[in-house]
Amino acid sequence: EAHHAQTKLLQEYASGVEIKIEIIMVHAQDHLMTTMTLLEVAKEMLALYKKVN
Repeated sequence: EAHHAQTKLLQEYASGVEIKIEIIMVHAQDHLMTTMTLLEVAKEMLALYKKVN
């Protein structure tokens, strides 16, 4: 859900809609990107673990 909200904001910005960004939005973006990255790393680690065992 957070990723969809982020995508919507970026699409609106790209189409010329002025978007007021608060510091909390930057903080939320940081958390979202960190979480998405960690999820991908965890998936890769799980796949490697399954290959080894």
